[in-house]
Amino acid sequence: MRFALLGTLEVHAGHGPVSIGSPRVRTLLATLLLQANRSVDVDTLMDALWGEQIPRTARASLQNHVARLRRHLDESASPAPRSARERLMTTASGYRLYVGPGESDALEFEQLLAEARQARGATDWATVLHHTTAAKRLWRGRPLTGIRADQLQAAVQRLVEGYRDVLEWHFDAALRTDRTDGLPTQINAAIEEFPLAEVFHIQLMRTLLHTGRHADALNAYQRLRRTLAEELGIDPSAEAQQVHQLALEGAPEPAAPASGRRPRADRMPVPSGTAPRTTPDRVRPAQLPPDIHDFTGRVEELRLLLSELGPGKLRRSATVCAITGPGGMGKTTLAVHAAYLAADAFPDGTLYADLRGADRTALEPAEVLAGFLHDLGTEQHDIPRTLDGRSALLRSLLADRRVLILLDNARDAAQVRPLLPGAGPSAAIVTGRSKLASLAVNHRAELGVLAPSDARALLASVAGRERTDGDPEATRAVVESCAGLPLAVRIAAARLATRPAWTMTMLAARLTDRTRQLDELRIEDLAVRACFEMSYAQLSKASGGTEGAARAFRFLGLAPGRDIALRAAAAMLGQPLDLAEDQLEQLVDVCLLDSPAPARYRMHDLIRSYARDKALTVDSGPTRQEAVGRVSRWYLHSVREADSTLFPGHPRPQAPKPDPHYLPHEFTTRKQALAWFAAEHANLIPATGLAAEHGFHDVAWRIPGHAWAYLNHTCSLDDWLTAAELGLRSARIIGDEHAESTLLSSGGAACVLLGNVEQADKYLNAALDLRRRIGDRSGQVASLATLGVLFTNQGQYGQARDHLLQALGLATTRELRKSRGSVLGHLAVVEQGLGLFDEALRSNRECASLAREFQDHQSEAGALTQIGIIEITNRRPEQALEPLREALATSRHAAGDLYEAHASAALAIALDQLGRTGEAEKARARALDLISTLHPTATARIRKSLPGPLTTPD
Repeated sequence: MRFALLGTLEVHAGHGPVSIGSPRVRTLLATLLLQANRSVDVDTLMDALWGEQIPRTARASLQNHVARLRRHLDESASPAPRSARERLMTTASGYRLYVGPGESDALEFEQLLAEARQARGATDWATVLHHTTAAKRLWRGRPLTGIRADQLQAAVQRLVEGYRDVLEWHFDAALRTDRTDGLPTQINAAIEEFPLAEVFHIQLMRTLLHTGRHADALNAYQRLRRTLAEELGIDPSAEAQQVHQLALEGAPEPAAPASGRRPRADRMPVPSGTAPRTTPDRVRPAQLPPDIHDFTGRVEELRLLLSELGPGKLRRSATVCAITGPGGMGKTTLAVHAAYLAADAFPDGTLYADLRGADRTALEPAEVLAGFLHDLGTEQHDIPRTLDGRSALLRSLLADRRVLILLDNARDAAQVRPLLPGAGPSAAIVTGRSKLASLAVNHRAELGVLAPSDARALLASVAGRERTDGDPEATRAVVESCAGLPLAVRIAAARLATRPAWTMTMLAARLTDRTRQLDELRIEDLAVRACFEMSYAQLSKASGGTEGAARAFRFLGLAPGRDIALRAAAAMLGQPLDLAEDQLEQLVDVCLLDSPAPARYRMHDLIRSYARDKALTVDSGPTRQEAVGRVSRWYLHSVREADSTLFPGHPRPQAPKPDPHYLPHEFTTRKQALAWFAAEHANLIPATGLAAEHGFHDVAWRIPGHAWAYLNHTCSLDDWLTAAELGLRSARIIGDEHAESTLLSSGGAACVLLGNVEQADKYLNAALDLRRRIGDRSGQVASLATLGVLFTNQGQYGQARDHLLQALGLATTRELRKSRGSVLGHLAVVEQGLGLFDEALRSNRECASLAREFQDHQSEAGALTQIGIIEITNRRPEQALEPLREALATSRHAAGDLYEAHASAALAIALDQLGRTGEAEKARARALDLISTLHPTATARIRKSLPGPLTTPD
C-alpha cells in the first residue's frame, strides 16, 4: 500500500487507487499518517476532526470513523495482505497507523531530507544533489491539499519548510558541481513559490553571473529590491548587495561563495543610502531552560499560544505573546513548554532572558540586548553603545530569521519593548507579574488557578498516583489547601514525594492549619511565601514609591471574603472612592488582585493569607481594628438599606448611624437591592464572623438580623441558620436580650423551613419565653406566628390555629397592624387545611388589604394568589381570575419572580378548568419558565400549594 501526502491525499493498494470520500475519514487518515507508527491520542484526533466544536457524541463518532477507515484499508486483494486491524491498531490512549518502508512519500521525503543534510555537512555536494533531486520528485504540491484541519497545519508547514530547504540545498549543490543547465528556470519557479526567500534571489543572481548573464543578474537584483521594499519595507541584505556589485563590475561569480557559508540571506536590512555593514555569521542559539516532563493542565492556554506561534500564523511583523498572572501561577513553566513545542517553527534558534522584573535588581534592556547580539554572532566591537542602536541591530539581525525569544519575568512594558523583534518571521513570548497592558501583543493569556482536576493530576504526577488514588479524601483536602496555585501544588507534591513515611492525610493536616499554611508550602529553593514577597516588593515601584498600594494589599488580607466591592474596600481603607480605586487598580496591574467585574475585586486564597500575615506584622493592632470596624459597619448599613428596599415595613433591629464618609448605596429600586444582595451573598456570613472576631458584636448580631428576609426569599436556608447562630453568639456575649430573642426567632424560622422540628421548637420557645420576660409584644407575635407555621408544616392544624389566634390577640395595636397581616396570611393556610374555606378567604382578603396599606407587595401577591387557589379548589375558576391577575400585576411590578411564578401557575389551572386552553398554555409556559430559574425548595413550595398538577390536561 502507498500513501501519498505531498499534494492531495492519495492511497494506492495492489489493486489500484483506494477511494476515501468522507472528509472526516480523510482527515482522520491524514492525522494518523502525519504521526505514522506512533500512537495518536483520542483528544488529538477529535480536535483534528471537529476543531473547537466537538459534539458530545464525538468519541462514539470517532470509533465509527475508525471502523470505516479500516474497511478502506482492507488489503485482502493485495499480494502481501495485512489485515486492516493490524494496519490501524487500537492503543491504550488512541490509535496507531502502521506504515512500512516505502509506503509513505512523506516519510521517504523526510528520510531524503535528513540524508541530504548529513551530506551537506560533509560538503559532499554530489550526494546532496542526488538526494534533493529524489526529494523534489516526490513533491506534488502543498501537503494534504483540500483537507481543512487547523490542527494539522503546523505539521504541514514543517513539510513545506523542509521542501524549501530541499530547493535551497539542491540549487546550492548544482552551482557547486557546475550543473547549471536549466537552473535559472528552476530557481525562478522557487521564487514564484517563496517570493520573500532572499536566498533564492541570491542563488539566481549567482547562477546568472556564473553563466555570463550580467544584465539578467542586475534585473534579478532590482526585482528583489522592489519585492523587499513593497512587502517588508527593507533593503536587500549585505550579501545580495555584494553580488549586485559584482554584476555592476561585470565580474564573473564563482560557483559558490568564497566564505563557504550557505548562500541563504544571512543579512540585516540596510537603510537606503547607507553602506552595507558587516553581518555576523549565522549562529543558532538554543537557550531555553529545561522543559518539565510532568507538565499538566493549561490545555486551552497552550492551544491558543501554539496557534499563534505555529508557522501558519507567522506574520510580516513579529508575533508577540504575553503570559501574565500572580507569582506561582506557572507562567514560566507554560512559556517554556510552549516554546519547546513551537521550536520546529523557529529553525534559526531560541533566545532566553530572565529579566528579573520582580527583583530589586531587574535587568536593564541594554544589558540584555548586548547578550542577545553577542549570542547571534555579533563581535563585541560591533555592538552599538546606545539602547536604541542595540535594539535596531537586533531587529535587523532577526528580519529574515525565524528566532523565538522568551523574555521571562518582565517588570513592565518599557523593559520589554526594546527587546522585541520587528518585521519578519521571529516571535517573542513575554511573561510577567504585571499586566503589561500597554504592550502591543498578538495574544494575551492571563493565568488563573488550575482546575481541581488539573491540580490533582499535577499532584499525582509528582507524588505518585498510588498515593493520590489511595486516599482521595485527603487528596481533595490537599488540592483545596493549595487553592489551584501550581507552585503550591508542586511544592506539596514534592514534600510528599521526598518523605515516604508521610501519608496524604498527614500532609493535608499540615496544610489545613491556616496559621502555618504558607510555612508548610516550601521545599529547598521553592517557597510560596518567597514568591509573594517578590510581588509585594514591587508595590512601592508600582505606586510611585508611596505606601498606599502596599497598605491596601495588607488590609484586603483582613477583608471578610475572597472578593470585595470598591465601596467596601474604600470604607476599609478609610479612603475616598477615587483614591481607593487607584490603589486597587495598582494591585490589579501587578497581578496581586483580580478585577472580575467593574468596581469589584478578588484575591487568591493563598495571596490573602500572605496579605493577612503582612498586616499582622506591619500594621498596629488599633490600625487593623479600625479598618475592620469600618468595613463591618459598611456591610451592616448596606444590608439594612437593601433589606428595607426589598421588604419595606417589616420591623428590623435599630442600627447606629452610618459613617457619612462611607455611605452605602442608596438603592432606589428592588432590582438594585437584589443585585447587591446577589453580589454580596457569599460575604454576609464572613462579614458577620469578622465583626464578631474583632469584638464588634453590636454589628455582628445585626447583620443576620437584617439579612434573614433575603436569605429566606432565595431559599438559602443553611446560610440563614448559620448567620443566625453566629449573631446569636454575639448577642449573648454582650448580654442584649432583645438581640438574643431576635436571633433565636430567626434561627427557629430557618429550622422550620429546613424541617429540623426539634431545633425549631427549642429556638422558638426560648425566644417566646425571653420576649414574654422582657415585655416585647411585637416579638411575641412573631414567635407565636412562627410556631404556628411549625405546627402547620406537621399537619397539626389545631395547635397551629391556637398559636396563630394567640398572636392575633396580641396584634391589636396600631403599631402591630403590619404584623397582624402576616399572621392572617399564615392563619388562612391553616383554615384552608381545615376545610374552612370561607374563613380562609376572609383572612386572605384582610391580609391583602393590610399588606397593600404597608406596601408589602410580597404578602399582598401571596394572599391574592391564595384567594385564587381557594376559588379553584372550590370549582369556582371564574371567580379566581380577578385576584390571580391582580397578584400577577403586583408581582411583575414589585414582588418578584417567585410570586409571579406562583400566580401564573394557579392562573393556568383556572383557565384550564374554564376550557380556555390557549390562554392557559401561555400562563403555564410563563410559570414553567420562571420556575426553571428558582431554587428547588421554592419550586417545591409552589407545586405543593397548587390545587392540581402544572401540566396540560388530557
